[in-house]
Parts: sequence; C-alpha cells; structure tokens
Amino acid sequence: MTIGQKLHDLRIAKGIPAAALDERFGIQRGHWMNWESGFSEPDPELLEEIAEYFGVSVRELINCEGGK
Repeated sequence: MTIGQKLHDLRIAKGIPAAALDERFGIQRGHWMNWESGFSEPDPELLEEIAEYFGVSVRELINCEGGK
C-alpha cells in the first residue's frame, strides 16, 4: 500500500471530501487528490499534522508496505 492509498483510506473512513482536507491543511486545491493518486506526496512538515488529525502515527503513514 502506498502513502496515497493510506491517505485515501483514512479520508474515506472519516467520510471527508478531499477538498475539505485541502482547506484544513492549508494546501492548494487538488493537492490532497494528487497525493491520493500518487502524483505527489505530502511535505514532511505536514505528515505529523496529518497523522494527528487521523489518529495514526507518522510511521503508519509512511511505512505502508505489507498491505497495512
């Protein structure tokens, strides 16, 4: 599982539109979907904030191998 797939699963589990997360994290419109699609990845500075928001560790976000 990629970081994008993990972000997608976390967002869907909370029922949040991607555009709301763009706003929540102060990123340009469409960035969240770019991350989910694998076109880019979040800046390292944002990973802790994203992890905290979703109640997971940064390690869980970046260490997505093994299908978890």
